[in-house]
Amino acid sequence: MKKVWRQISLPNVTISRIATVLRALFVGTFLGFIGVLFHNSFSPLGLVIALFEGGLGFYYFARFYPGKFIHLLAFFAWVAIVYRAATFGISNEILIEGNINGFIFFLGGMFFNFLGLIFAKRLK
Repeated sequence: MKKVWRQISLPNVTISRIATVLRALFVGTFLGFIGVLFHNSFSPLGLVIALFEGGLGFYYFARFYPGKFIHLLAFFAWVAIVYRAATFGISNEILIEGNINGFIFFLGGMFFNFLGLIFAKRLK
């Protein structure tokens, strides 16, 4: 039993790893917030800008910070912000409507962001 317990160890938690996790959460939250604000403004152009900035932001984040966990953490932070903006709030306000722009932003944003993460890993 002692031999098995010695092989199991907790990951090393350092200040730099905590800072990287916080950066990933900030990047995902920031890109999601900017995308929510832009996707419905100037109808076709704002949607293109929102999709482009999300994919490009995740691409450059993945180029500067290696690690699959960090990338997925930023991606799910983006999904959490966009999902929360698409649900009703306290006074029934909604930021991402169920129209074609909201649908394309939600599914296209997930696709382009994930594509940005994949291309950043392949082009190194």
